[in-house]
Amino acid sequence: MFETLLRQFLSYVRVEKSLSKNTVDAYERDLTHYLEYLTSIDMQDIATVTHKTIETYLASIKNGKIDAELSASSKRRVLSSIKQLHKFAKSEGYAETNPSLDVETQKLPKRLPRALTIDEMQRMIDMSEGDTPIQMRDNALLEFMYASGARVSEVSSLDIDDIDFEVKVVRLFGKGAKERILPLTDRALAAIWHYTEKFRPILVEKGRGTARLFVNTRGNPLTRQSIYFVIQHAATHAGITKKVHPHSIRHSFATHLLEGGADVRIVQELLGHSNVVTTEIYTEVSKETLKENYALYHPRM
Repeated sequence: MFETLLRQFLSYVRVEKSLSKNTVDAYERDLTHYLEYLTSIDMQDIATVTHKTIETYLASIKNGKIDAELSASSKRRVLSSIKQLHKFAKSEGYAETNPSLDVETQKLPKRLPRALTIDEMQRMIDMSEGDTPIQMRDNALLEFMYASGARVSEVSSLDIDDIDFEVKVVRLFGKGAKERILPLTDRALAAIWHYTEKFRPILVEKGRGTARLFVNTRGNPLTRQSIYFVIQHAATHAGITKKVHPHSIRHSFATHLLEGGADVRIVQELLGHSNVVTTEIYTEVSKETLKENYALYHPRM
């Protein structure tokens, strides 16, 4: 019975909810371990699960394995998976109630995203400039990511035709294949145009042909890992010692917009967040910046 329930649930989130493969795989990992646990305690029917059953399970696992402690963040993720499964089971008639409703989600301390300063971001872009195909690709890549706040998965899947130079926008496909249209800065468009017109053809001719905008030295699409290394390389050459990754640029994009006075709802749309609560964490970053500047410049401090 559990196998049928899990198979139907995964089909539901994949097809009807249009969730990404990574998200569906995460659901499958979490729920496979959970259902194996239920079987191990001789529980054969999802309808017999109680909130105590779920709480006992959460208290005894780590990284999906039984008999170890679970971190707060991992517990939230696993509980989210379990809640979705029981919600589905109730809606499909496998159970009359949803026992996970009585299980409280453990609150985590709020961790603010680490953004680069405007100066650091500018140094990274400046240090990537040059006259070789790779330097121009990296410069166009950094200009684009800072201008759009795109996720690394969105950048790696970006095609040339997704850029409209006349209207000055880009079409991105985010989580769940949701499409959004974003404006681009003149500097980003200029860097991308220069790269695509003069340097990208040099790289592409070494491969088998691709519609992807950003390609490597063999003419193949840049992978997410390759984009990570490009950003690390640019940060190192810019003299930035703190850890920098693709999401750092996305964080910086949002933080700098809010610090410049942008409305949080507009930033939500630009980032492709389905819930404004997700975006509001960046307002906390701005508050930290205000505190730092207050402490630095107020004459009575």
